[in-house]
Amino acid sequence: MIKDAGFDSICTWWGDTFFSMDGKKELHAELAAKHDLVLEHAHLPYHGYDALWTNSLNGTSLAATCCKSIAAAANCGIRNLVMHPYENKRAVQNGDWQAFFYYMDSFADTADRYGIRLAIENLDECRIVKRILKKYKESAPIGLCFDTGHGNINEPGDFSLLMENRDRMYALHLHDNNGKTDQHLLPFEGSVNWGLFMQQLNKTAFSGSLMLEACYPFDFEKADKSTDIHYSEPPIAAEEYLDMAISACRRLK
Repeated sequence: MIKDAGFDSICTWWGDTFFSMDGKKELHAELAAKHDLVLEHAHLPYHGYDALWTNSLNGTSLAATCCKSIAAAANCGIRNLVMHPYENKRAVQNGDWQAFFYYMDSFADTADRYGIRLAIENLDECRIVKRILKKYKESAPIGLCFDTGHGNINEPGDFSLLMENRDRMYALHLHDNNGKTDQHLLPFEGSVNWGLFMQQLNKTAFSGSLMLEACYPFDFEKADKSTDIHYSEPPIAAEEYLDMAISACRRLK
């Protein structure tokens, strides 16, 4: 259905949370190719990532797991991985930067060894991701995944991250919101300044897809707070939503 709607590429989740829907993550690149789609990037799970900001056994164990995930993704044909630098900002406000960079060094080394790139995503602020990208400005495997929805909540209309990393734009997550809540709406359904965004994006060296990270309206905040969230079926057909999605992309282009 994605191919039939007119899309050329997809992104996937590099975890087993949605196995019942998505099947084995290791087969996603092969499945995409079968339908003449490019699997442009996969998203690493981020639950528990606050441990990366501690000099602890939990942090060391998680870092080792992340390195294995990076290697496994590369071996399955993934060339770009999106990574959250933390799970909960409150937990890392006084986090151990030395410990985090120690773990990040191992991620960068692993990515370099396996020929894969890590795109660090801006979340509910930009200070942390800016410091990370500055630290690794000479490290080719480390770049930026710019998320328009997160940026619209933190610093609406500010696309300086694009300009500061114009040669290291490895991935996009495009979605819209009301400027207050992370709603993951389709472009033009919220308050993101899409004209200005595209103007700034076109000044970068990014050559990838206008990748949507949007969905039918869904309460993400409720989902993040619950371990027993029920995913109800949207009241419109998948084909109808995909038509809306491709139309939004074409309008952007």
